[in-house]
Amino acid sequence: MSKPNGTTESSQPSQAEVGYKRPPKHTQFAKGRSGNPNGRPKRPDGISIRELLDGDQPGKNGAVISKREAIVVRLMNDAMAGNQRAFSRFLNLMTEAGLLRSETPPRQHIIYLPDGPSPLPATYEAWKRKNGIA
Repeated sequence: MSKPNGTTESSQPSQAEVGYKRPPKHTQFAKGRSGNPNGRPKRPDGISIRELLDGDQPGKNGAVISKREAIVVRLMNDAMAGNQRAFSRFLNLMTEAGLLRSETPPRQHIIYLPDGPSPLPATYEAWKRKNGIA
């Protein structure tokens, strides 16, 4: 039975063996030395959302509007175009801002009938004659 290349009688690989997961000694990192000496870059200082939203933005007609107003206008336009998610967000925004009105009609479920004879029987009779039922 033959032994694999680069192994000695004590079944330990020799120092000169180079291959998979065994790079040459002169290319290996020295002990205590990292492959990334500078380390992971530090995260930049955070940008405040307030700073982003307090800025101004040019509008379509050249007027300058606040970014907050531009966001609300865009949300409203998307909601009016039929975007269900935008409509839901717009309703939530209106509710949180206290701008959503809840009005009830003054008279609910009241049906007023005209005074005098009802035109229904004559209309119904005409419909039956027209459709050949009577």
